[in-house]
Amino acid sequence: MSEQAQKPLLVLQTGLFPDAETLEAAIKRRMQETDVRRHDLTRPALGDSAWDTIVADILSAGEIITI
Repeated sequence: MSEQAQKPLLVLQTGLFPDAETLEAAIKRRMQETDVRRHDLTRPALGDSAWDTIVADILSAGEIITI
């Protein structure tokens, strides 16, 4: 297994993608294979600690999907 495959999949929920349902179905399938982390960026007033966690997850992710 490659190093890339061992890294988590990061999902950033932004509300910008019009066909989110299709991506959600694909993400659910991936959840069986890999660690999937999610962050909802549409929440109002994300604090500094939330952004610190998001940035750390971005830096450690093998793949990032924005929906």
